[in-house]
Amino acid sequence: MAIDKDPVGDFSDKFGDELQSLPENVARILATLDDPNSSAHDVEEALATDPSMSAKVLALVNSAYFGFSSEVGTLARAVPLLGFKTVRQIALATSLLNLAPSIETENGFSVVENNYHAATSGVLAKLVARHAPRGGDPGEAFTGGLLHDIGKNVLATHLPEGFDKVERRILDDGVDWAVAEQKELHDTHANVGAQLLRRWLFPKNIVEATDFHHRLKDATAPVASAVHLADAICNSKGVTCGLHAGKGKLAYDNAALTTLGLGKEQLDLVLSEVDGELERAAPFLHLLRD
Repeated sequence: MAIDKDPVGDFSDKFGDELQSLPENVARILATLDDPNSSAHDVEEALATDPSMSAKVLALVNSAYFGFSSEVGTLARAVPLLGFKTVRQIALATSLLNLAPSIETENGFSVVENNYHAATSGVLAKLVARHAPRGGDPGEAFTGGLLHDIGKNVLATHLPEGFDKVERRILDDGVDWAVAEQKELHDTHANVGAQLLRRWLFPKNIVEATDFHHRLKDATAPVASAVHLADAICNSKGVTCGLHAGKGKLAYDNAALTTLGLGKEQLDLVLSEVDGELERAAPFLHLLRD
């Protein structure tokens, strides 16, 4: 597909009708989970329409992460044990992140690794929000982290030639994603992802976390800063989209700490808990690689 001056100006022309709305089964499950009048039986019935997601729920509830003494073999038992919030996290992770095929580019980008990075960012954004005096809702931070780089999957899948040029510019010139994308595509993965989430009617703060996690000055809610810091921690630990392998220096915008109200001691506390948090979350995170 040819790249023009504004690759996402007409979203429908560029990315096809399949991205115009949430898949019907996903929309149904999320709507059921978000309905305050829904019962566990309602959620069970909604999940039953998606065998793959049902299998993920059962795999997680039977993992060491939860440590239940006996095997949980049905959704009827799994949903009450996990709770609606955890089921919603699984639904988002296993459906929205897996809309793109599991491609791996010649330059190293991997949809699977990008999804793992996104889920890890979600876990760590939740950790940041819990510790930050002005961190906002930890659940919202998790969702923001989970979806912040979904635009990379869209670009890699639907604009492969332009995405290849972006990768090459990053590797050859040593610039960051936003600079390379603006140069080659005249837009960014952040904006593409935000457009997608707006069309899918996600809340404003989640859209902002995607749109502004590299431009914190434009964000109005703390979730973008929590996601920005979580993203930076992931990258420093080598949990990336596959394009840059290996660990690096922790690099972040100090504006994130200001917004979140995090001082040095609080940041050090967050960083000291990262490995333990990721170890506890490993069963969930590995759902994205299975």
